[in-house]
Order: sequence, then structure tokens, then C-alpha cells
Amino acid sequence: MSPNPPTDSEEFRYLDQAIAAFTGNIPRAFRDPVGATVDPILYTAHLLPHVAMIQLHDPHAKPDSPNDYSAMQMLAATRAILDLTYKLCGTTYDLLYMDHSCSLGWFVAGAAIIRFIKAKIDAKDEDETMRLEQELGIVKFMLRNLGDRTIIGYRQINVLDEIYNAEIKGHRRKAATAPSATDQRAETDNLMFGNMQ
Repeated sequence: MSPNPPTDSEEFRYLDQAIAAFTGNIPRAFRDPVGATVDPILYTAHLLPHVAMIQLHDPHAKPDSPNDYSAMQMLAATRAILDLTYKLCGTTYDLLYMDHSCSLGWFVAGAAIIRFIKAKIDAKDEDETMRLEQELGIVKFMLRNLGDRTIIGYRQINVLDEIYNAEIKGHRRKAATAPSATDQRAETDNLMFGNMQ
């Protein structure tokens, strides 16, 4: 008899609910970090819970399954980060003044998008693949903006490009001989964190 998955545990559900409750209970006066001006500290406070949600669900998500709860939570958090990114793109605010954790949040969102692109390619869903590619382009734009001026941004955009090349370009070329999901996850983790050390 196989053990229950970690996502069914009380501890996992508590973390999932705690992250959602934090974002849902931000006081009205602090719900928009991008208005007439940009509040970089408040922006970070809005961003990081979504990063936490992605990190919580990423190891368990099955992006190829439309009804997988972890995949849905992961995609929702990714698009919440994108919403914050779009707002920031609509300003003239210099990204150098943002907290460094923001670029990590954009990077994590980008890596998550790549997982969904791969699943949509397998499902031959061209419309959703195109939409995800466009969303990834926004993330890359933000990281390249930083990469032109900071070492951390430079490393993050390069690593994201490496993940894309390995997971998407390589997948398109070698779909018939793709490695197992476990091997893919290990390779992505190595690219995401090993190369950034």
C-alpha cells in the first residue's frame, strides 16, 4: 500500500493555507505596492508569499494534469508574480532600487513557467504555449534589465536561459527520448541552484 503523498498531510495543508491567508489579509491600505510611486519594501512583501507558494508546490506539481492541485496553485502564484511584474513595467522605476529578493522571485516564476511550457508542448496546446512563452518573455526582460548592471541579474538570466535550452529546446529535439520526470527535476534543480553558487 503506497503512503499518502506529502500534499495530503496536515502540515502541508497548513502551510498552503497560511501563505494564502497572508496574501488575502493584507490591509487595504497596503494592497497596491505600485501606485503613483513604487514602494520597494511593500512590493517585496507582496511578491515573496507567491514565491513561497511556488516553492511549496513545485516538487509535487504535475503540470500535465489540468486538475492537479499543486499545479494549479503553482500557476496561480506564478501569474500573481506576473501581475506585479506588469505593474512595475508600467513605471519608470529603476530596478536597481528593488530588493535583491525580487529578482529571485522573478527567476522562480520564470523557471515555473518553463515547466508549464513543456507540458503544453506535450499536449500540443499551441495557444497556451504561446501565451506562456510571452509571459516568460516578460520575466526575461526584467532579469536582463538587471543583468546589464548587476552580477546577480546576469547570473539569473543566464541560468534561466540554460534551463529553457535544456528543458524546452532540448525537449523539442528529443521528445521521444526524454528523461524521466525525476531526472528532469534533478537537472532543473542543479541548473537553478548549483550554477548560482
